[in-house]
Amino acid sequence: MLRVTLTDVESIAGFLEGRSASEDSISSVKSAHWLTLPTAEAWISSTWGELQSHLIAQLIPGVDRTADLSGQIDEALYWLAMREVRIENPVEVRAYLLRYSDLLLVIPAIWKKAVALLSPSTQFSLALYRDPEIQDEYLTLYARQQKYEEGILDLIHTINVECEELLSQFSGWFITTTDFRRPK
Repeated sequence: MLRVTLTDVESIAGFLEGRSASEDSISSVKSAHWLTLPTAEAWISSTWGELQSHLIAQLIPGVDRTADLSGQIDEALYWLAMREVRIENPVEVRAYLLRYSDLLLVIPAIWKKAVALLSPSTQFSLALYRDPEIQDEYLTLYARQQKYEEGILDLIHTINVECEELLSQFSGWFITTTDFRRPK
């Protein structure tokens, strides 16, 4: 196994969080946490699901490394719920994530970017959106505010644009938006 420090991971994922990997931002954890990557031989002989499971277990805090995909989805949803993200119709969300499980690798980072850009009073809800006119569905992170801040659509657009290139490499789709409803 190749061991990579959080410094390396931070430099790869930093753009998702809107910052560069500085020594100050990671100094408190870099000596205590390691991300292990399989050897080149393991990458070749492993299925995408096995590699993904290995990475998810390390990137999402609290995920049981021995859990199956369903358990990892539950852990990721629990991680979001503990950060006060409402999971609307969890059965639908889970089913979508079972089909497009690679999204588990980016959902926490996109949520962090949304939290950083939007008002602290924003309530987030994760739901499966189904287009009523065409056969299309995708995960949606809804941002809801009691009194909508000026420029919220521009901020949401920024989140989606910054994450679009990354998401284009995944099998499912995920957007951040608002429906201008009041928080629940």
